[in-house]
Amino acid sequence: MKDNKSGHEAKNKSPKYYNPDSALIDWFQQRLELEEERSIFSKVKAKAGKKLPNTFNSKIKESAAKKSLLLDKIIFPSMTNLIYFFECVNSTPKMKELFERDLINLLDLRKVKDSVELADQGGKPWIHTFEENNFSRLILNVVSLDSEWKDKIDFRVAVLYQLQLIINAKVERLMKNEFGSEGQIAKSSKEDFDNVVGWLAMMAKSIPDDLEKDSNRKIVVSTEQD
Repeated sequence: MKDNKSGHEAKNKSPKYYNPDSALIDWFQQRLELEEERSIFSKVKAKAGKKLPNTFNSKIKESAAKKSLLLDKIIFPSMTNLIYFFECVNSTPKMKELFERDLINLLDLRKVKDSVELADQGGKPWIHTFEENNFSRLILNVVSLDSEWKDKIDFRVAVLYQLQLIINAKVERLMKNEFGSEGQIAKSSKEDFDNVVGWLAMMAKSIPDDLEKDSNRKIVVSTEQD
């Protein structure tokens, strides 16, 4: 019995691997090839007055149709499921406890202590320390600002503004619990965070109004029980 139990435990501890949907991988690979083809054409043949062949334009139209399908069948449903999942998990202490270990695995906390120890030794923590962590990979790519887009206001500034407000509220609560609402540390950290929010708010004002228009893709999530 002991051996069977050990074997069962070992089996449960074996790693599980998850890959992106094959349709998503195929689309990006094909689209990158099309963009490379377009780039080569524009550098060479366009200068000679030639136009892109009709077959290429057909491929672009087909790619656009597949993109819309991927958004409807994979991306938006994935976001809907994540929102519903986390809202349900946070709905009760029992749910939080039930998924505690799963959330640690999902969000991935590797190298956090290494980063903290580096700061304690006078070093500067660097975001790329976590570029292989699940949640960090997601956030880093969501708010990835392109340095070549200096002539336009990137919508990701609005995302950063929302994130900073959320972080402010959560950190302020932690500080008050740890040091008291009247403590100097809590007050000082709040001032620092408020300055960052103010700067981001100033930039967010320049974002075109049409970016805030309602999307034709609606995520409807309700965690209320019947």
